[in-house]
Amino acid sequence: MKNRYKNIFYGSSSVMMLVSPENGLIKDVNESACEFYGYSKSELLNLKIWDLNIAGEVSVWDNIKRAKINPKKLFKAQHRIASGEIKDVEISSGVVMVDGKELLHSVIRDVTERNKNLLKLTKLSNAVEQSLASIVITNTNGEIEYVNPTFCKETGYDLGELIGENPRILKSGKHSAIIYKDLWQKISSGEKWEGEFYNKRKDSSYYWESASISPVLDDENSIIGYLKVGLDITEKKLTEAKLTQALIKAEENDRLKTAFLANLSHEVRTPLNGLLGFTDFIADDNVTNEERKEYASIIKDCGNQLMSIMDDILDASLLEAKKLQINVDRFYLDPFLSGLKNLHSVEAEKKKLSVKLDYMFNPNFEIHTDKGKLLQVFNNLIRNAIKFTKKGEIIIGCESLKDVVLFYVQDTGIGISSEHQKIIFSRFRQVENHLIRQHGGIGLGLSISKDIVELLGGELWVESEVGQGSKFSFTIPKKY
Repeated sequence: MKNRYKNIFYGSSSVMMLVSPENGLIKDVNESACEFYGYSKSELLNLKIWDLNIAGEVSVWDNIKRAKINPKKLFKAQHRIASGEIKDVEISSGVVMVDGKELLHSVIRDVTERNKNLLKLTKLSNAVEQSLASIVITNTNGEIEYVNPTFCKETGYDLGELIGENPRILKSGKHSAIIYKDLWQKISSGEKWEGEFYNKRKDSSYYWESASISPVLDDENSIIGYLKVGLDITEKKLTEAKLTQALIKAEENDRLKTAFLANLSHEVRTPLNGLLGFTDFIADDNVTNEERKEYASIIKDCGNQLMSIMDDILDASLLEAKKLQINVDRFYLDPFLSGLKNLHSVEAEKKKLSVKLDYMFNPNFEIHTDKGKLLQVFNNLIRNAIKFTKKGEIIIGCESLKDVVLFYVQDTGIGISSEHQKIIFSRFRQVENHLIRQHGGIGLGLSISKDIVELLGGELWVESEVGQGSKFSFTIPKKY
């Protein structure tokens, strides 16, 4: 019997060792243990079990006591092998008698890879369960096998109501059968389908969904099911509709047909003429590469100018219709202002101007407002400062007051007369200023900035003197 035990111990492919429960010394090991730990047998027999277990002596002693009481207990541990690598192991130990002495016979299993795979599966499972996108998995017949909580929340159905059903229960009847036929033909042939659905919830309300449906393949590339990932885009659709209505209203607005149209025509024609003219030049075979690069840069500038004009028109129409949405963010001002400086320094350096920051507060100073709208106001003010400054510097400043934050953009530019300071924030009145005409613009930037600041709960004003520069200041509540 003794020889049989030794044959099993020494010949086993499992990692085995005998440990003294009195002093923790490793009394014997098999070849598999030597291979696993990377030590020779003599080296292992000079170690105590806590030399391998990274939990330390106290924890190991506790496990030894429990193993003597309950030999069926499975212990989880981490062992350090000779190379220094940490391995996840599971240990089962039981008391055996060897030469009249009690020893713990321990079988150690390396579960490092298993634990890594389990962790990957857990992460994947949690990602699917917690995803903001709705996820559905069906079999090859289109019967639902799994949905995540987001899908249940969006559709109003419980998990038990959906398993075994077909996603057609969401059909609104608003789509042509051709769409579903094309969808099925694509995914059943192994292709991916992308599109939009107008679906009906359990409570008969409707919602828009942007969906991607892909076949799920096994190791032999055979289709074993289908995966749908969807996003509720109802709000996006509503926003698009509102924007369309705002544009229509803007086109019909009388004020955009009087003081605005003449200047708009001039401002649009200028970059359009540049686009058309330099496009002809760039196509000339006699033009050098350097000239072609220069013309391409001019064409790009003209395009950006047109885009800026269109952006201003859109924002003005949304503000006029009181449709501009506020999205409150929480963010730190330090990186926000540093980003502004970096963003505009390139354009300023082209005119040999410097951009400086002037503020002193904790880097973790936080503000609650619409970050995008605040950025838009700053961009308008800083671009104007660069446009109307020939030499000197642009200063971006900030000061924390009681309930508000005071921001300002100061330049050493041409300045604004007291007469024009009264009208620069009015829509389209800037066109009366010959200096504005000289530098371009459709006269919307400052009025848009003023409206946005007021929408955020603050106010915007200017201090300026002709030839001495301007300082545009505005306040924003710390919490919107």
